[in-house]
Amino acid sequence: MNTASTIPAEMDPGPSPSATWRGVGLLVITLFAYYPILDAGFVWNDDDLSTILALIDQGGLSAVWFSSEAFNYWPMTWTSYWLEHQVFGTDPATGLPDPTSYHVVNVLCHAMACLLLWRVLARLEVPGAWLIAAVFAVHPVNVESVAWITQRKNVLAMLFYLVALNQFLKFEISNRRWHYQTALGAFLLAMLSKGAVVAMPLVLLLLAWWKNGRVTRTDLFRAIPFLVVAVVMSGVEIWFQQVRAIGGETIRDAGVAERLMATGPVAWFYLHKTLLPIELSFVYPLWTFDTTRISQWLPLCGGVTVLGTLAWATRAGLNRGPLAAVLYTLSSLGPVLGLVDIYFFRYSLVADHYQYIAMPGLLALFVGGATHLARARGIDRLTRRTASVAVVAVLAGLTWQQVGIYRSPQQLWKDTLAKNPSCWLAHNQLANLVSTRSQFDDARQHYLTALELIEHQFGAGHVETARVHNNLGVLLGQASRDSTDPTLMPIAITHLEKACRIAPQRGEYVESLAGVLKERGRNDRAISHLTRHVGRQPADRSAWLMLASCLEEVGRANEAARARERARRQIPVDNRPDVPVSSPR
Repeated sequence: MNTASTIPAEMDPGPSPSATWRGVGLLVITLFAYYPILDAGFVWNDDDLSTILALIDQGGLSAVWFSSEAFNYWPMTWTSYWLEHQVFGTDPATGLPDPTSYHVVNVLCHAMACLLLWRVLARLEVPGAWLIAAVFAVHPVNVESVAWITQRKNVLAMLFYLVALNQFLKFEISNRRWHYQTALGAFLLAMLSKGAVVAMPLVLLLLAWWKNGRVTRTDLFRAIPFLVVAVVMSGVEIWFQQVRAIGGETIRDAGVAERLMATGPVAWFYLHKTLLPIELSFVYPLWTFDTTRISQWLPLCGGVTVLGTLAWATRAGLNRGPLAAVLYTLSSLGPVLGLVDIYFFRYSLVADHYQYIAMPGLLALFVGGATHLARARGIDRLTRRTASVAVVAVLAGLTWQQVGIYRSPQQLWKDTLAKNPSCWLAHNQLANLVSTRSQFDDARQHYLTALELIEHQFGAGHVETARVHNNLGVLLGQASRDSTDPTLMPIAITHLEKACRIAPQRGEYVESLAGVLKERGRNDRAISHLTRHVGRQPADRSAWLMLASCLEEVGRANEAARARERARRQIPVDNRPDVPVSSPR
């Protein structure tokens, strides 16, 4: 980064032939690196698409814009799904949405974001602006945001965020109010796509300091409307995340000290993956921390030391660019550093898609810094271009390879286990994907392994064991229908009862148990379990319906009618035990 005091109007990038060809080149390398996406399918959490489309079909777009029925408040993302569904419809062969079109739109949004990133960096006179955008375009860490359909929210938020930054910089050049208004509107659309861009007001002040060495009253005044949007929209998203997504569940039992300690390793992790993007995993190991061990405080202390050294060096005359780049990265990572809980933290404190918004800061620091040094030392243009092509080619190859793991959920989870053998979630999901009787033994073993891993990490009574006990019980119950093994059904009931004891509030577990008991002719036991559950959870519509069915089975028609009437008065609830009720942030 340079510390130019102003951005002269003549620096405003125009549509020159050179710029046009460089833009085409950026688009081509992005599309090339993501070409394998054409063979990718739906993976974990991508059923959000069907859930949202069904909600919109039932209640119209107002259901995602003006109600709390969706599991998170990302109405711009949900609307993009709906618009795409209107254009492409469903696959005639399956009656389901075709994943290819959704993947292609994700890639195109990413490509447009890369073009905008280039233009923003060029307006800021960052050395190597095009190369930074090219590295961002083909960086393998970004594959999770682009190739995972449910992360449309991430890419869409980034696209609108960069539109907002670009328009704000144009406003600073021209002082035309409509540029400012467009920037504010684009930022609102970004927040309506996903709140990961909440740090934009801070970024605007950071840019003012970086360019001028100070933040003026005018800079503060201009940032206030953005701050209002950020506070209001993040408040709405936090409410949805805590009430609709997490609910009453405990994500992790960590105190303030442990959460503070975690920020150090998390920040260093993202730096490491930016500079050395290998061994990327869909789910990384879940770290544990002991605040009494001094050694575990060292990453945080090291980070604070580096930040303090940069601040001191900047005051002593160092270019403000390095400190500005680091502060941009940290402010963008702020929501995912581990201080507050989000659903995915129950599986891992880090994820590749969490650094999508933040990565340009580190790339500006390292790629821009390397470009500046190469020019300052007089390295010829051919050598610089050769090195640039080599870097982009290597990263594009890694991205091509990484995209391949999204071909199917089986491939995704197998790759996860290869990188993270202790991932109980991968074992659970692989078992869920069993579709033939011949795979029964493999599925059973995956569930048993998942139970062992959860109990080893969290203890036997952890809520996640309930999920696996339920899944294993359902599997054994289904297998018993075609098996001569008389032990399968009793074992199935045992696992289902354990699930209900550990998580009695989860209606789907009680329904699984009641379904197996009903099939075995034990309607009285099924009625007993369901009656206790609806006494605790009277709004559970599906439980009332199953209770009515069991009551009818034993000839208690009047009670069954009353149960059906209670069900009719309830709003359907989407319970999905094997997929979080919220997509990870």
